[in-house]
This record gives sequence, C-alpha cells and structure tokens, in this order.
Amino acid sequence: MTSQPASTSRLPSRQRILAAACEAFAQNSYETVGLREIAARAGVDVAQAHRSFGSKLELFNEAFRSAIRADMEVLRDCDDLAATMAEMLLARRAAVPGKLGAGLSILLHSVASPEAMAALRQVANTEFLDPLRGRRDSGGREGVVLAAAFLAGLGIAFQVLEFDALDGADRETFKRRVVSILRTITAGDTA
Repeated sequence: MTSQPASTSRLPSRQRILAAACEAFAQNSYETVGLREIAARAGVDVAQAHRSFGSKLELFNEAFRSAIRADMEVLRDCDDLAATMAEMLLARRAAVPGKLGAGLSILLHSVASPEAMAALRQVANTEFLDPLRGRRDSGGREGVVLAAAFLAGLGIAFQVLEFDALDGADRETFKRRVVSILRTITAGDTA
C-alpha cells in the first residue's frame, strides 16, 4: 500500500477512501480507475473499500456527489449566481492553470463512459439542477441546464483542449464576458 498524505492519514478510512476516489476520478476516466488503486491511495485494503461503498460505481457516484457538494452550498446561498459560477470556474483555473474543480474534472474525465454517465446524470440532476432551478436568477431548469452546458464547454476548452488564447486573456475582462453570457442564459434572453 502507498502512504497517504499526513493531512488525510488521520481521517476515518471511509473518508480517506472517498478523498482518494475524488482525486483518482478527477485525474482519470471511470474505466481506468480501479478499487485497488483507490484503496492504495487511501492506505486501506481493497476489501475495506468494497465494504465501505459496495462497488466502484457506488463509490464513483458518491465521489462525484462529494466533489460538488461544497460548491453547491456556495451556489445555493450566493447573491449573484452568474458571477459566482464564473468566479468559481476561473478562480480554480487561475490557482492551477488548466485545472478545474474536482466535480467538473470528474465529469469531463468520465463523460464517455456509459456506466459512469448514469451516475453523473443522476447526481447532476439531484445535486445541481434541482437545487438551483428554484433560484430567481437561475432561469429555471432550462437556464440552469444551459448555464451548466456553457460552463462544461469552458471546462473542455481549458482542461481538454488547453486553448492558449484563454491563458493570455485579461482575467477580469474574461470574467465579465462569462458573467454577461451566464446572465443572458439565465434571464432567458434570446436576442
């Protein structure tokens, strides 16, 4: 077994397994990550990982849910949904160029997996779409879906395609443009 970082070594094994799964699925596709790898990252045996979550798919589902949970608390309680969404995406990218939050990274790495897509779809609906569509500034279900698609597209441009043009863009100007687009989407404007 590999040793886990000191910051996670004192956590209960279930939390260590979940943290290791979030990290592994944010870096690699669903198909290429195995329970043995996650268990090794967490410093437990594979039987413990299996007992704690039941299956790789159940662990994947919980890892995705866990990865977006903190962001959702911020988004549910923020004053300006469009500005907060833009700031969250761009702040993470600025902190580690080319990298996004764990939730979006997990989504992008496993979107091609039919097995993972069912879990991604279910969690995205219950943890992202449903809670946000009730906000006055969300544009309802359609607005939230369009905003999520736009942000996922930016995630692909940043993380997968590694567009250089975005690296040189003035961050505040780019953020204002992203916020403007998100506000248009969530306002339902079609002009």
